[in-house]
Amino acid sequence: ELLEIINDFLGKMNAGDRDIFVRRYWFFDSVAAIAKRHHMSAGSVKMNLYRNRKKLLKLLEKEGGRI
Repeated sequence: ELLEIINDFLGKMNAGDRDIFVRRYWFFDSVAAIAKRHHMSAGSVKMNLYRNRKKLLKLLEKEGGRI
């Protein structure tokens, strides 16, 4: 069920945010590599990751009874 929740979360993200998230936490790309790929600053990538981690945490807490 956890995998289903995470897949739903990723499916609802816009393509750019999803690519940043997956590149960092699935492929373990560096923040610098992701920033270069998306023509962003490293700080912007870090903030994007932080915000999306918070959204995922909130979702996981909400769905906690389901897991």
